[in-house]
Amino acid sequence: MSEKRTQPTPPPAADFAPATIAAFVKRYRQVLARDPEVIAALFPEAGGSETVVDIRAFVVERLKAELAQARSREAELRATLKDNLASQTAAHEAVLRLMAAQGAEHLVEIVVHELPVLLGLDAVTLCVESEDEVAPPSPDHGRLRILPPGSLDAILGHGAASRLVEDGPADELAFGRMAPLIRSAALVRMTFGRTSPKGLLALGSAQAGVFVPGQGTELVSFLARSVSALIRQWLDLKPE
Repeated sequence: MSEKRTQPTPPPAADFAPATIAAFVKRYRQVLARDPEVIAALFPEAGGSETVVDIRAFVVERLKAELAQARSREAELRATLKDNLASQTAAHEAVLRLMAAQGAEHLVEIVVHELPVLLGLDAVTLCVESEDEVAPPSPDHGRLRILPPGSLDAILGHGAASRLVEDGPADELAFGRMAPLIRSAALVRMTFGRTSPKGLLALGSAQAGVFVPGQGTELVSFLARSVSALIRQWLDLKPE
């Protein structure tokens, strides 16, 4: 006895309603626009081939524009990756140089005088917030800067770990006499020990846009933590 084959049940007529078809075409228009046969079916010849030719030419131009945009995005991505790799390499070289310091004072000198060259910046300062009610005057000769109590919260914002400035006047507390030259800055809070005063690592550039709010702070935070760890080591401070 032969088996009776059942015919597939056609979809409901509502599925082929004009509104359903129109919604489908709108949803997948980018896919459909890439298929010349679909274009020819949607726009058959009317009184000649000019209509189809014009539509195909339009699709080709559109695809060319999309390709150009994709290539532009790819070039931007490559440039960003290249810059990130260069920044990462510079940060690693800076940490290696810091590890070669012969003492805490030598470490501060490397931070202030050598890191700007290694990182391609115009100023790097190392600041410590005084715990005295009246902070002693800070010598502004390119070494360790002593800040009045409450300065870190004033510079960074209350409790903030870091702050990036894209284009604006530099904080004079952080940069001292170099402040008028600085347009873009990265400011990172530092801790040296359980009972030690808090600190600040300030990286500054005379060029606007080197640091941008919202960008990643992993590298500058890594650099600040490295400086903190080395200072604790040289001063024999207990970590928090």
